[in-house]
Amino acid sequence: MFEVASIKLVDPNADHFVGVQVFPGGRVVLNTLSLRALVQVAFNVSPKDLISAEPWMAKDEYNIEAVPVAEWREKITNLQHGNYDIQDEHLRQMLQGLLVDRFQLKFHQEAKAGTVYLLKRTALPLRLQPSQAARDAEKPSPFLRGWGDVSYAGGRWSIYECTMARLAKFAGDVIVRAKAVDQTGLDGSFNYRQKEPDLNPDYYNPSESFLRMISDVGLKLERTQGEITVLVIDSAQKPSN
Repeated sequence: MFEVASIKLVDPNADHFVGVQVFPGGRVVLNTLSLRALVQVAFNVSPKDLISAEPWMAKDEYNIEAVPVAEWREKITNLQHGNYDIQDEHLRQMLQGLLVDRFQLKFHQEAKAGTVYLLKRTALPLRLQPSQAARDAEKPSPFLRGWGDVSYAGGRWSIYECTMARLAKFAGDVIVRAKAVDQTGLDGSFNYRQKEPDLNPDYYNPSESFLRMISDVGLKLERTQGEITVLVIDSAQKPSN
């Protein structure tokens, strides 16, 4: 439960930050996100597995700031987050409740069979660095605390404060465009930076480079068939300020 929660429509003419921030105690700030994006964050669902009918759900953007009630704050122990994800299950549940309450969100889930990729270890040595060591050495700013990302810039892959579940979701959303599930058995978060840049980086379709990178660090994506859950937004209303 949130003690305080404000939802404001974004002024498209003003400068704004885009993404999610999670602070100690569970205070969460979500900036410049549409209802579709908010549902993706709250339910940890990929864009391809979310169905919405009304255009405003993807067009109108909101800023949300919320603080949990005192008795829930100690339950928020995982501050890990990315620009479009929150790792703490309790915090996601509270955000789900907020969307149901303030947007009058109604939804249902459907299961179907489809292609699923499994992120697994290989026989090669693991070349990912546990991120705790990097945190101790670098002492990141409070703004970056708990933030994680997978990026491809300058022809190099960088993994920062990334759990294997997040890496699998990135692979599913961006690389293979299908559901991807972590089966590495690796706990915690990890860092990695590719030493040598790709000679001819393809930023529009970096799939081949990504698959080569994870192979180099001791991981693989294994294709199989499995169950996929699709979330359907049945209805919602624009929130009043």
